[in-house]
Amino acid sequence: MVQISLIISYILLVAILISVLKPRYGMFLLLICLFVVPVMVIRIEPIQVGQKVIFSFVSLLILVRYMPTLIAERLDMFKPFFFLMGAQFLLIFLQDATMQRISLSAIVGEISLSIIFPLALFVLIKADPKAHKLFVKALLISGAIMVIYGLFLTTMPGINPYLMMTLPEYEMEFNESYALGQSALDAATRFGQVDDRLFGRISSTMVHPATYALVLCFLFIFIACLYRKDRIKLTIGEVLILAAIITCGVRTPLVVIMMAGVLFMLYVRKIRMLFYAVAIVGIVYFVIYKYSHVLAAYVLSIFDSSQDVSGSSLEMRLLQLDGCFDIIKDCEWVGRGYSWTSHYTSLHETHPVLLSFESLIFVVLCNTGYAGVIIWAVTLLIFLYQTSKYTNKDKQVAALILFASYIAFSCITGEYGYMRYFMVFYVIILTMFEDDANITFRRRFEILMRRWERKNIT
Repeated sequence: MVQISLIISYILLVAILISVLKPRYGMFLLLICLFVVPVMVIRIEPIQVGQKVIFSFVSLLILVRYMPTLIAERLDMFKPFFFLMGAQFLLIFLQDATMQRISLSAIVGEISLSIIFPLALFVLIKADPKAHKLFVKALLISGAIMVIYGLFLTTMPGINPYLMMTLPEYEMEFNESYALGQSALDAATRFGQVDDRLFGRISSTMVHPATYALVLCFLFIFIACLYRKDRIKLTIGEVLILAAIITCGVRTPLVVIMMAGVLFMLYVRKIRMLFYAVAIVGIVYFVIYKYSHVLAAYVLSIFDSSQDVSGSSLEMRLLQLDGCFDIIKDCEWVGRGYSWTSHYTSLHETHPVLLSFESLIFVVLCNTGYAGVIIWAVTLLIFLYQTSKYTNKDKQVAALILFASYIAFSCITGEYGYMRYFMVFYVIILTMFEDDANITFRRRFEILMRRWERKNIT
C-alpha cells in the first residue's frame, strides 16, 4: 500500500523544483498544498524537511530572483506586520532567558510563514503579470476541495477518512471523540462537559476544525471581492461556504461573518441594506426553526449561552482573564516568553484555568505581557493609517474587513498559527485592486532607473 506521506513528499519536492524553473507554478502548487495537505513535511528516509524550511527556501529564492521588483514596489501593506514581528523579536531579549531558545525558534518560523512567504507572493504577483490569476485559481481550487469535502463529511459525523489515513503516518492521532462534538476537559477546571453539535466538529482537509472555520471566513470575503460584479457566481460561492460554516461545528465563523457584513454596510453607509440583511437573517432563522429545532438552537446559542449547545461563557472568559494576570504576576510587562503558551500546551495539553489559551488576548498577555498589548495596539494603528492611504475604496474595505475578521476570530478562539492564512488572503485579495499611489511610486522609480542607466552608459 502506497503511503500518503510519500505522495505528499514527492508533491512538495516537485513544487520546490518547479519553483526554481517557473516560480509562479511552484507557488501555485505550494498554495494548494497549504490548504489541502494537513501536514507539509518531506519525509523520504533518512531525510525529513519541515514546512518552515520548504516555504523559507522557495520564498527566499523568489525574493532574490526578483530583487529589483522588491525594491521598486511600495510595501505599505506589510509595514504593520514588519513592526509586529520586529517588536516581538526584540522583546524576546528582555524575557526569561530559559525561554529564549524556544522563543527565537518559534518567531523565526512564524516570520518565514507569515511574512517572508506572503512577501514572496506579493513580489511574484508584481513581477509576473500571469501570477495573480494563477494564485486566484489556487485559492478557488483548494477552497472548492475544502468546502465540498467538508460538506461530504456531514454524512459521517466524527469520521474523516483523509485525516484518519494521513495523520498516523506523522505520529499524530485523529481524535474521533472530539470530532463527534465531545469535550472531556479536566474536571478540576469545572468546565468539563459534552457539546451536542449537530454534525460534530468538521475539519475537512485541516488538522483542526477551528483552522478550517477560519479559512472558510477568509474564503467568504475572497469570493465577495472576486465576484463582486458577477451575482450568479457570487451567490453560488457564498451559499456553499455558508453551508460549510453552519455545518462545521464551530460557531465563531458565524459571528465573524455577521460582524464583517455589518462592518461593510456601515462603512459604505448602506443602512437600508443593513435592515434588509437583518430581515433576511430573521426569515432564514424562522425557516430553520420550523424544520430543525436542533439547528435553530445551535444558531441561537451564538447569542444565548443558556442553549443546549454549550461553549465558552462570559463568566468563564473573565475567570480565564484573571488567570492570565496570575500567570504573569512576576513578569507582567514582558510576559513569560514568545510562544510560551504553545510550549506549555505541548507539555501539559491544557492549563487548569486557561485550558488551551483560547483567545488572542490570553496568548498576547501570557507570552508578551503588557508590552505585547501595546505592540498589538500600535500595529492596529499603523494598519489603520496605511489602509486610510489607499485611494481605492474597495481596497480599503477589503483590508479592514479581512483584518477585523482575523482579529475577531483569534480573540474568540485563540491564535494557533492563523496569521499565515490571513496573510495569504490579505496579499491576494488586496492585489486585486490597483492603487493610484502605488502606480505613481512605480512610475517615478522607473523614470529614476532610466535616468541612472543613461547616466552610467554615457
